[in-house]
Amino acid sequence: MIVVDFCLLLLFMVQHSVMTSKSIKKELWPLCKPLYRTLYTISTCVALQTMMYFWQRTDISLWLINTEDVCLTRTDISLWLINTEDAPLTSLFFTLVQIFCWMILFLENTLTEPFFLIGIKQLYNHIQGYRSPKRFFSRQFQELLSHMPHPGTTCFILILWVFPIMTLDRWLLATVLTMYMCKSYSVTHQDYLYTEQQIQTAEYVTMSTSTTITE
Repeated sequence: MIVVDFCLLLLFMVQHSVMTSKSIKKELWPLCKPLYRTLYTISTCVALQTMMYFWQRTDISLWLINTEDVCLTRTDISLWLINTEDAPLTSLFFTLVQIFCWMILFLENTLTEPFFLIGIKQLYNHIQGYRSPKRFFSRQFQELLSHMPHPGTTCFILILWVFPIMTLDRWLLATVLTMYMCKSYSVTHQDYLYTEQQIQTAEYVTMSTSTTITE
């Protein structure tokens, strides 16, 4: 079962890496210029759906934290057991972490040009005869996107690891995806300075607007 899960993860990572490689982009870009990002998004969705459909769950637990909502059988293997049946705050903690991380991911992707990320904006501009939306992005923003291909990496890592039950298949999923995301994460000091500048600019605009409305 673990071999099947690893092959599914490998399929997803190969699809993700091959379609973002510069050599493949150079070959395919002239053939499907406005559709490339859309095709990339669709193929990623197909790879994810394939992985979820054929994923093989195991009953081998690396660690187990019992909550009122989750109970495993005595045959499960766990390295340690922390009994929290009488501690609803622990269960609430895991729930709030998951909700908070998914909300942050939603907000981050909403603020980072979501229609551009999935390729709809490129296709729309091409049909309407407009210029590529990427031409309107600053050089610093384009570099930030190339250095941070997965917005919300920290949230993804928390979602994968902060969970009451860590079975062997989930450990494999969390370990492989964490290593894959961290490997592609190459944010520089200039990116941090650019982000800080954008935050300060947004705060200044907000304060100026509030002052104008008050006056």
